[in-house]
Amino acid sequence: MSGNFILRAAAGTDAGRKHNVNQDNAFAYVRDPELGKSRGLFIVADGMGGHKAGEIASQLAVETIHQELVWFLMQSDEEDTQPSYPAIGQEGTSETEQNLLEKRLLLAIQQANRRITQYAESNPIDAGNLGTTITCALIDENQAIIVNIGDSRTYLLRGGKLYQITEDHSYVGHLVREGQLAPEGDGIWRINMESGAERLLFSVSEIAQFDPLESMKNAEHYFNHILFNPDGTRFMFFHVWLNNDKKRFIRLITCNLDGEDRYALINEGHVSHYTWKSNDELLAYSTHKDTGRNYHLYKDMSDHREVVGKGVLDQDGHPSYSPHGALLLTDTYHDKYRDQHLLIYDPQSEKLYSLGSYYGPTEFRGDVRCDLHPRWSPSGRYICIDTPHNGRRAMYVLDINDLFVNEH
Repeated sequence: MSGNFILRAAAGTDAGRKHNVNQDNAFAYVRDPELGKSRGLFIVADGMGGHKAGEIASQLAVETIHQELVWFLMQSDEEDTQPSYPAIGQEGTSETEQNLLEKRLLLAIQQANRRITQYAESNPIDAGNLGTTITCALIDENQAIIVNIGDSRTYLLRGGKLYQITEDHSYVGHLVREGQLAPEGDGIWRINMESGAERLLFSVSEIAQFDPLESMKNAEHYFNHILFNPDGTRFMFFHVWLNNDKKRFIRLITCNLDGEDRYALINEGHVSHYTWKSNDELLAYSTHKDTGRNYHLYKDMSDHREVVGKGVLDQDGHPSYSPHGALLLTDTYHDKYRDQHLLIYDPQSEKLYSLGSYYGPTEFRGDVRCDLHPRWSPSGRYICIDTPHNGRRAMYVLDINDLFVNEH
């Protein structure tokens, strides 16, 4: 039996709304725990080459890799048998188990490539320009050996976030790695959730050339943090770029639903958390040369801004305005005692109210850190927070109606 390491897996593909033929193939296999320690093989193949050809290429790839590694998945830990393969090292060279598995996996990929090539040569009319990408993970207890070809990706899910751990083997991927270009085929998309219709509003490359700054030259560009204004007529997003020294810069851009009427609202390299106050007012924790690092309230499509909570709201948090815009709700990060503070600021009276502090247990650090992320209910009577102060992460709802009667 295996120790305390347990593998679970699921796999599936879908042709989507645009194609009649599914050219993708996915495979997931977890070894019977009765055979010994946890082992598994996971493959995703994205075929290409036109009708049927891509489907066949991805199927051949998945079938061949599985067949070449079935011995590893089916034998028990007590067995010490391996199939006869071409030599994988000079005689007398010591090989670790991981190195051997890496080479076996590469040999399986090479064999899949041969089978696809042979099929193309035997079926020149039907095969077309068939081919396939591959991303594959071979798991042996607590280690994973990853192989990828093309732009199919493997991600690591940790702390609720996805991290890409493979590199795209594509022209655009090469240029991005070289710091020459932002992606032209990806950016911000508008999707109709009912019909599935989608449209690329603008690419990362296009925004990289919009009001460019000197620090953007030869930088890597990407987007995040998209948010609609209250009536859904405009949205904001962060344009992020990393220079050659991996220093990060951020600016905040707004535009309409067609991606037009773009305006670089914050364009000095630093902006953090934000919220819409109204359809044309936006609050963000940001830095400007003349006012420093503060919460700033901006008028969309203009250069008007003002500091909010000067000397009172003196650190970054997760802000949101009450439904009628009278009160500003925010929080803090952990202080030296690992307490996070829940705050309400009244802009009219310029008073700051503390609703409480919440201890963050030391086990909730790094990728599993938990911030309060307070949010209002639609009525403004309740506040919801996310906190592990009682030893486990949970959502809490606070009734503040008696504290701020008719003010929210």
